[in-house]
Amino acid sequence: MPQHSVFTAAELMDMAVRIEDHGRAFYEACLSEPLGEESEDLFRYLLEQELEHARLFSRMKETLDGDENLPESYPGELRSYMEAFTAGAVFDDPHNVSRRVRELKGPVEILEAALEFEKKSILFYSGMKTLVRRSDVEQVDRVMAEENDHVRRLLALRREMTSV
Repeated sequence: MPQHSVFTAAELMDMAVRIEDHGRAFYEACLSEPLGEESEDLFRYLLEQELEHARLFSRMKETLDGDENLPESYPGELRSYMEAFTAGAVFDDPHNVSRRVRELKGPVEILEAALEFEKKSILFYSGMKTLVRRSDVEQVDRVMAEENDHVRRLLALRREMTSV
């Protein structure tokens, strides 16, 4: 039995941007907490990384050729599905980030949470590879490579912070 595609690469890029937007909201909430200069520098770095990822995924979407739109049962069905699919899938829902930030104690815990979120995003994109057309798998691999690079950067930052 043939496998049916659920999403196109362009729709996956929309989800990736939404996930990065959730991360942006998380790190913006971190910046609003009075946790000290060291923490502020960390949060600014992580925020910039989320913004850069969103820009990357948006640029990747612009380079895609000919993705067709999936049929909807009603207007906005796909958008509603994507929001439900990505809300809380990796980062907490942006509306709940303040509570989440208050639960974390200091920059190392924030960094650990960031690593966990990035690992979840890699798992999310790995699962998405089964939902896109075979011709779009390369785009998913590009997304995963960028997230893996982010994990490497966070691990290096954690080594630096914990070796002091």
